[in-house]
Amino acid sequence: MDPGLAGVLIILFLLSILWFLIWRSNKKRSQLPPGPAPWPILGNLWQKDVLPLYRTYEKLSSRYGPIFTVWLGLKPVVVLCGYEVVTDALLGHYEEFGGRPEIPLLVQLSKDYGRCLDFFQTLLLSA
Repeated sequence: MDPGLAGVLIILFLLSILWFLIWRSNKKRSQLPPGPAPWPILGNLWQKDVLPLYRTYEKLSSRYGPIFTVWLGLKPVVVLCGYEVVTDALLGHYEEFGGRPEIPLLVQLSKDYGRCLDFFQTLLLSA
């Protein structure tokens, strides 16, 4: 195969992967609250006006509202700003906000010791 043709095929392949990632992130973005536009693969990690979030959340909440989305890499993070919004989310919609995904590294490190602690906690609370 000609080296020029191989280079063109590699570039076309990389561009199609980049297009797919942009298309997929736009599809996800349409279902989430507004927020700053993420870069493909990096999200908002390299944007100086977004991170660190604790310094810029007031500016972002004034621009996008009290609920906005920030992308940490390929993962979206929904941020709630303000007492009223947080209490409404935690008290009014506790089923949607109550669950958290397991972190595989912590599961491996704890080796199910957390289940033992949960048992003792429920035992003590029921007494």
